Amino acid sequence: MVLLFMIIPKDFLSIEFLAPHAVVVAREVYEKFPGVRIELYTPEGMELARDANVLDECTLATRPHGAPVNIYATNSQITRIVYVAHKEIIKQVVLYVREHAQGKYDTIDPVGNFFNVIPQGVTKASALQQITDMLKIPMKNTYCIGDSYNDFEMLLTAGISACPADAQEKVRQICKVITCPMSGGAVADLIEYIERRVEAYGHSF
Repeated sequence: MVLLFMIIPKDFLSIEFLAPHAVVVAREVYEKFPGVRIELYTPEGMELARDANVLDECTLATRPHGAPVNIYATNSQITRIVYVAHKEIIKQVVLYVREHAQGKYDTIDPVGNFFNVIPQGVTKASALQQITDMLKIPMKNTYCIGDSYNDFEMLLTAGISACPADAQEKVRQICKVITCPMSGGAVADLIEYIERRVEAYGHSF
C-alpha cells in the first residue's frame, strides 16, 4: 500500500488500490478458512470483514478495531488486505492467496501470524522514490528506519539506513545506523542522532 499523506493541507498525495480480484480471493478465504480475521483497509480507515479471537504475535496485543462490513456487499476501494490467524492456519492462507493471485496483486511474507496483500508493484521503496521525486530531494539526502524484511528494499534505497537494535538480523547487517530497541523510542533516537550530526558537521549526511 502506498499512502502519501500531506499534513498541511490534510490530503493524500498519492494512493494505489488493490485490483478487484484481491477482494474476490478474500471472499474465498472467508469461506474456506473460518478462523481467519480479515481486515480491509481503505483511505478512510479499516473495515473488518471478520473478527477472530487472535493476538498479533509481533506486538502481543489485539489487532485494531474496524467498522464491521459484509465482505460480499462492500464496494469500498481497498488499499490493503490483512489476514490474521494462528500460524498453522496463516501458512495455509498464504499458500492459497498466492496460488490464486493471477499476477493481479503482490503479497508480503508473513510476520508472526499476519499476512498482507498489497497492490502490484507497490513497496516502501517505491513510496520513498515517489516522495523524493515529488519534493525534489536527492535520494542520498534521505534517512529511513525499519526493522523487518518488508523494509529491506527501502533501506537499501535510502541514503542512510537505520534500524532498531532488535531488528531482524538481515536488516541489521545492511543498516548504517543502529538505534535503541523499538520499545525504547527508536525513531526519536534516530532524530537525536541526526541532530548531533548537524551540530557536529553542519549537515546530517
